[in-house]
Parts: sequence; structure tokens; C-alpha cells
Amino acid sequence: MSQIEIAPATEDFRDDFAHASRLVATAWLVSSLAGGLPGFPLNFLLQDGLHLTSSSLALFALFGNVAGYIKPLMGIVVDAFPLFETRWRY
Repeated sequence: MSQIEIAPATEDFRDDFAHASRLVATAWLVSSLAGGLPGFPLNFLLQDGLHLTSSSLALFALFGNVAGYIKPLMGIVVDAFPLFETRWRY
């Protein structure tokens, strides 16, 4: 059996990896802030205006996000069992 030689990391690879890491970290930060900040006014309205408790606010968020929770599962089901005998053409 032949041995596989692993080439040492070059300076270009390190620069590309650092650039990609910064890009992924920035995208994660922006998407996290964009997803969380718009919910603050609604939370304050529900807690202060409607006097909801923390548990009822959590239940409200659960029902509001249930479509996002089942979306990956439904994607797998639709891919496994095609509707009307059709498949995606990649």
C-alpha cells in the first residue's frame, strides 16, 4: 500500500482560511443580530402592554415559530416521497 503524503499548509492557504473564517463569523453575527433585534419591541409589547407572563410569552413564540421548526422535516419527507410522482431535476 502506498502512503498518502500530506502537503504542509502554505501561506496562501492560511490567508484564504483566515479570510473565509472572518466571512463566516461576520455572516453569523449579522444574521444573529438581524434575527434577534426585531423581536425586542414585540416582547416588550406583549409583556408590558398585555401583561403576559414569561411562560405564556414562550408559548406564543413556540406557536409563532412552529413552521420553522418543522420545515427541515417536511423537506426530507417531500424529497423522500415525491408528490404526483415528480422529482426535482438538479
